[in-house]
Amino acid sequence: MKKRPDGTGMQHDQRTSVIIAFASALIVLALSIASYSRNLLWHDPVTLWKDTIRNSPGKARPRYNLANWYEKHGFLDLAAENYRSTISLKPDDEKAHNNLGNVYLAQEDLEGAIRAFEAALKIRPDAPLTHDNLGYVYFKQGLLNEAIREYQTALKLAPDIAEIHNNLGYAYLTQGRLDDAGQEFLAALKLKPDFPAVRDNMDLLERAIGRQKRRDDR
Repeated sequence: MKKRPDGTGMQHDQRTSVIIAFASALIVLALSIASYSRNLLWHDPVTLWKDTIRNSPGKARPRYNLANWYEKHGFLDLAAENYRSTISLKPDDEKAHNNLGNVYLAQEDLEGAIRAFEAALKIRPDAPLTHDNLGYVYFKQGLLNEAIREYQTALKLAPDIAEIHNNLGYAYLTQGRLDDAGQEFLAALKLKPDFPAVRDNMDLLERAIGRQKRRDDR
């Protein structure tokens, strides 16, 4: 541009440059704000998953993730609600059924827990931890035969899980089957020597054996 003697051409160029620079700065600022907002979402899982659910209401996975977070942080009612929502969108989600059972169990809703675990097992009958969970519910109900059956099924599927051996052993101990209890506790210790719960149960077993011997000596 040819500069006029009064310098107005230079002023016009300067104004144009300032406007372009300002517009560029606004664009960068807008992008930065959007990026910052998205980063905030990623740093807050609950906000992120709620945002994802809002944008994709037909997807089950964000609801499952949200339910899982609520469960881990003790918000059981919200966890149950979102697991149920997950199941309504994806009825064959075995993990959602199993986790819903765990939430019901934590809430002392034993019948609800049984229904949830049974639903999970219909989808995946070879899930050892679900059999173990169901066995624990039966144990809490005092249904020892049913509990033992589920624990035994779990061990057939996963014989190397010390916790299931311990659970079965404790059910045997409660039923008075002391030899069977001892075998399961020893199996658990072989798999996991630093298992405090098993050592506590071994102490209970020794006391039970002592009481039985005293009765036999009378």
